[in-house]
Amino acid sequence: MKDDKKIQLEEKQDTMLNRKIGRRRLLKGMGLFAGSTLFPPSISRLALAAEKVKFGERVPEVVATYGIEETFSTEMWRKFSDDLGKIGIKVRLKPSSFASQMNAARTRTYGDLISNLNPGRPERVDPTEYLFSRAHSSEAVVEGRNVGNYVNPEYDRLVNAQDIEPDLEKRQKLVFKAQEVLANDYYSITIFPKIIQAYNCEDWEGVVPVAGNGVADTLYPWTYLNLKSKTGKKMVIVGSSRLIRSTNILADTQDFRNHGRFIYDTFVKLDKDLNVVPWAAESWKMLDNKTWDIKLRPGMKWHDGKPVTAEDVKFTFDYLLQWKPGLFSIVYRPIEKVEILDSPRGLLRFHLNRPLATFLTVVMMMGIILPKHIWENIMKEQGVSQPTQVLIDKPIGSGFFKFGHYKRDQELLLMANKEHFSPPKIEGLLITMIPSIDGIMGRLETKEIDFAINSLIPSQANRLKKFKHLSVVETDDIGYIKIDMFLAKMPWKDIELRRALHHAIDKEFVVNTLWEGAGVLGKNTLIPPANKFWYNPNLPEVKFDLDKARKILMDAGYGWDDEGRLLYPDPNDPNYSKRIDRVIAPR
Repeated sequence: MKDDKKIQLEEKQDTMLNRKIGRRRLLKGMGLFAGSTLFPPSISRLALAAEKVKFGERVPEVVATYGIEETFSTEMWRKFSDDLGKIGIKVRLKPSSFASQMNAARTRTYGDLISNLNPGRPERVDPTEYLFSRAHSSEAVVEGRNVGNYVNPEYDRLVNAQDIEPDLEKRQKLVFKAQEVLANDYYSITIFPKIIQAYNCEDWEGVVPVAGNGVADTLYPWTYLNLKSKTGKKMVIVGSSRLIRSTNILADTQDFRNHGRFIYDTFVKLDKDLNVVPWAAESWKMLDNKTWDIKLRPGMKWHDGKPVTAEDVKFTFDYLLQWKPGLFSIVYRPIEKVEILDSPRGLLRFHLNRPLATFLTVVMMMGIILPKHIWENIMKEQGVSQPTQVLIDKPIGSGFFKFGHYKRDQELLLMANKEHFSPPKIEGLLITMIPSIDGIMGRLETKEIDFAINSLIPSQANRLKKFKHLSVVETDDIGYIKIDMFLAKMPWKDIELRRALHHAIDKEFVVNTLWEGAGVLGKNTLIPPANKFWYNPNLPEVKFDLDKARKILMDAGYGWDDEGRLLYPDPNDPNYSKRIDRVIAPR
């Protein structure tokens, strides 16, 4: 019998796990960091004490949480639920709003399974964004994005090593190996969509398809920099169902981060083949793995005519480090300080707080330059306590488009900056908000809009192909649908059950039926196939096969009752005990 103090202590620990406390505080108390044992004693007591199973006991009903905003998810999970039922796993579906879904993932209250759409973004071209945040142990337990609470010290070692490896080929090998570890552990299930967009080819030429962006999104600028009018039109009209909340780039959580980088220059860009090219940074040099010198492109001007200086760059990073706006955390987090080496020549030195392989592909690509003369005193002038509270009615940047106007929930007008070092050929870009895909398609058909940011499914695209003035372009995406299992609790601690689940999830149904072929199955990895340099093509395929799933379960000691429900193996079976204690694949 346990004494009262021990019981009270374990009850207190249980309560702590269910509270919305900070992830770092909880991790520190539990000792769950890279290189730690798989599940420290504090986790084992909490997670295993109530999970002792009896021989012949049913695997309980599992809960699957998904977002209702992803219109295909309901049909997807109905199919998954039906197929899982055929191997004895009963599923209770839990459709949720986006906010509820994200909160359930963050607080680990989603049940057993959860699906999320991870859209492609420029920072996600670098493998660290996915490999670290989605599966590293420091992102586990509470608040982190490793929502399955996956912990594998070997995986952590590989991800940590690639994050500081400056040699691309050596880094690629580490990234490939990390993907192998995830695949062997049956960590999660991924399905990769394609992007299908339509545009007015009768009036415009020069579109540039880019993976993750298509021809019309504003993640990358190349279409809107290269676009030429065939009929004398000067203004491009783009339809989008996605709204922006603010024209303060430090505050908006979604699209103004993309549109805003047309107004504010970044230091580098990714070209159409996803390679780093100079932008506001004319050149750079790595002195050591924690020190970089950057030369600012000469002659740049703010939209109000003032010159862009090295002082503006230093101010921007000092400002981000002081106020820490969440949306730019990947930009300022690795920075220790920025110093000006030669102001007239635009030379700056970036000191990092740790070795970082992603300095160019994340910090310099996502980092914007703010005008010091506008932002230096604006918080005091407006009487606010955070940069995210600042009202920016007319953003002033140095980018290739100038801010024109914004009518809330209606339209955003950007005007070409003809003095930019890479000026657009068009005169302006009007992004108009259209709430439904049917509305967007209707306006494409009538030439009220020229481009649509929203992606289509093939049947919608086929409808638009009937119009001679429209062209439909399909490109690969660098996002994915990800299905996570709660690996830190039963029944998902058993790698054989996870292996069976992978064969019982019909990814082909999602791609071929729900997406009408506009998707890619890919391998069992977090890196999209479109991200060709980092995607490991040598991983084994896991195909939908219910018979194989049942055989895996049978060989692993599972059984079925008279109603077809799955029964746990004998808990005294040493092979089963080893599997659930180890969780991951043997090494």
